[in-house]
Amino acid sequence: VAGPYHTVIDGGFPWRTNRCFHIWGTNAVLAGLTVRYGYTVQELGNGILLTSPAHITNCWILYNRGPVDSDYHAALTLSDCVIAGNTGKGIQCGVSSVVARCDVHDNHTDYAAIYASGARILDCWIHDNDGGSGMKVYYCVVERCTITGNRGHPNAGLEGLGDVIRSCVIVSNLGPIWGSSGYGPGDGAAVHEENGVIENCTIVNNDCAVGVFGLESCTTINTIVYYN
Repeated sequence: VAGPYHTVIDGGFPWRTNRCFHIWGTNAVLAGLTVRYGYTVQELGNGILLTSPAHITNCWILYNRGPVDSDYHAALTLSDCVIAGNTGKGIQCGVSSVVARCDVHDNHTDYAAIYASGARILDCWIHDNDGGSGMKVYYCVVERCTITGNRGHPNAGLEGLGDVIRSCVIVSNLGPIWGSSGYGPGDGAAVHEENGVIENCTIVNNDCAVGVFGLESCTTINTIVYYN
């Protein structure tokens, strides 16, 4: 195909409701497309739903109610994509998935812009999302990511359990004001990580009570935390 600027799969919302792709063939590849305006009554996977392993690359995934969802055992490889302007549950991926070199921005999510369990998230830019956290990750490896400008509840930047967070920049995220629907200094954290490792990271200029409000039983190595 000619690339995402020229090749568009449009679900048609609000005039009609469709899931743009449901991938169930083993090791399918989806490349060079814009996938937009997928919408059903479900809040996830209305742009692309995976029930078997697949590779999605060089795609723009825009304005869907739930951009990408993979079954827990359907490993997703999502690389070199733009995921923007979506609502619903955000990117959902499970064990052995990889999200690499993606620009994830301006999504309004109920839970997180990226929700992952047992995955690797590498070299991504997660910015200017609101509603939930920029990322919720469980037993993942997150490396060389920039997480900035997100506005979420209760933890604006990253929330996790048992992760390795390495060489990341987590700056200028904004948590909610306690008891209010607005955002500003108050409740929540830039990072809430439990039983994980935070190594070689910079956590700066977050307005979320304090910058690393929720570290529980974590190992923190060579990490800069200031002006939060």
